[in-house]
Amino acid sequence: MTVKIGYVRLLASLMGLGDWKITMGKALPADGPDLARIDISYGRKRAVLHLSLGVKGIALVDQRHTLVHELIHCYLEPVRLASLNWTSQLGAKAAQMAVENVHYNVEFAVDAMATAWAPCLPLPED
Repeated sequence: MTVKIGYVRLLASLMGLGDWKITMGKALPADGPDLARIDISYGRKRAVLHLSLGVKGIALVDQRHTLVHELIHCYLEPVRLASLNWTSQLGAKAAQMAVENVHYNVEFAVDAMATAWAPCLPLPED
């Protein structure tokens, strides 16, 4: 099963992101480390979702979780971007540690939210 943009937009709408323009981007390699990635335009309600070729081989509940996870990033991207500004305030090593710490904690929070939210949303069609 290939994830369809209509399903992604349905999830986005149900998650309060209906005013965002979300498009599908280039496929990620099936053997890569990520099932998906979302690139969010700075200061705009636009995002490009990239899915791994391996996504179609996972269970529907896991596909939904992956998509919900990526869409939640739309809400938390400003937190990640703010952490990148610290490099001018901190030394290089401290800035790198701070940015990595924020990234880790944002990912952890996003996945916890996806775990809670995804079961409330429809599954993709098989």
